[in-house]
Formats: sequence, structure tokens, C-alpha cells
Amino acid sequence: MFARALGDAVEAVRHTALHSIACERCGDGELCLSDVVPRLVEVLATDPAVEMRHKAIPVLLGLADRDALSRGAPPSWP
Repeated sequence: MFARALGDAVEAVRHTALHSIACERCGDGELCLSDVVPRLVEVLATDPAVEMRHKAIPVLLGLADRDALSRGAPPSWP
């Protein structure tokens, strides 16, 4: 759900989704890394808001020990 919200047209919704992904103590379940990580990489590569791109970096780094895609750019990196 939060992964999909990272692509919302409203920046405030994207910020809330990013916070919800980054702050696992605020959540009530396990993250589905196969859904979340590609969306975070997309935010880093294409989000129009500089703040969103900046905030995506530590989130990806925080997931790096649990997901190989988080440790490097995907093959389709621009």
C-alpha cells in the first residue's frame, strides 16, 4: 500500500508513504521488500521533489542489509 503511494501526485502523500516505509516502528507489519525497494529506487531516480529524492537515500541504505537491490542500482538505472 505505501509502495504504491510513493507514486501519488500529491507530494504530501508521497512524504507520508516514505515516512511509513522508513519508520517501521510506526507500522504494524513486515515490509514487502520486493514491492518497496523498486519504488524507492524509482523515487530516487524520478521524483520531482528534491526532498523526496534526498529522503529516499537513507531509507534504501537502511534496507540494504535485507535486500540486494537496495545495495546497488538496478539494471534499468538511467
